[in-house]
Amino acid sequence: MMKRCSFTGALKFGGSHIDSGENEVTVTHSLGSAPSSVVVTPSDGCEAPVEVPVADIGATTFKVRFVGGVTLGVDAYFYWVAVV
Repeated sequence: MMKRCSFTGALKFGGSHIDSGENEVTVTHSLGSAPSSVVVTPSDGCEAPVEVPVADIGATTFKVRFVGGVTLGVDAYFYWVAVV
């Protein structure tokens, strides 16, 4: 027997990057309220772990940063999914 899943929230997704020499970026979303969850997946070539601080998730933006304040010598690209 197969169960069907349903979803009643809002979902947005996109891609962005942290510029070379920087350690964080603010991403704009159009959910209209603060997401309950933001998942970030670094793309190939991003050699440092990233995080989304809960305190930096808002109704129109969230911040993505390298763990530990690391900076890279190249742009680091990532994909994100935000769920309300």
